[in-house]
Amino acid sequence: MKCLNCGKELEGRHQKKFCGSSCSAIYNNKKYPKRKPNKTGEYKVYSSKGRKNDQRRVYIKHHCIDCGGPLTREALRCAACNQKYTFERTSNKTLGEVINAGSPNAYFARVRKHARVFVEDFLKWEKKCGKCGYDKYVEVCHIKPLRDFDESATLAEANAPENLMLLCPNCHWEFDHGLI
Repeated sequence: MKCLNCGKELEGRHQKKFCGSSCSAIYNNKKYPKRKPNKTGEYKVYSSKGRKNDQRRVYIKHHCIDCGGPLTREALRCAACNQKYTFERTSNKTLGEVINAGSPNAYFARVRKHARVFVEDFLKWEKKCGKCGYDKYVEVCHIKPLRDFDESATLAEANAPENLMLLCPNCHWEFDHGLI
């Protein structure tokens, strides 16, 4: 009897259909693919490079559903559109939802990250301290502290441009401690 995949003559037990597990996997994956079509109805394409078991993945080109730009990975949106979509989706969350979303200790970190993304990617402020003009490293500072907001306030309210400013670490510490 011969192997159903490579045609190699089988030795020993006659119940075998394949010469090894790799031939079995290759044959069965071709005959019964587990992959389902993507949203555009296309399948991923796998191609062999001549030698047995030397396969590489070839991606079908996709396009971003928001801007139509090409995608280099399997996703619905490109990195820029995904960041914008995520930001807009999280902006409507209340501070209470952010607190309950994970560890309460990381609450302020999540709100500050949202503020940083907002300033860097959407406001595109000049990276310079608002008090002393230092431009090597700046932090996003909340004028009204987060602890003064009610849990029903949204992230968009807490991180509104009127409540944010850029400060160097020294000026930020002085601002938080009421020195400036």
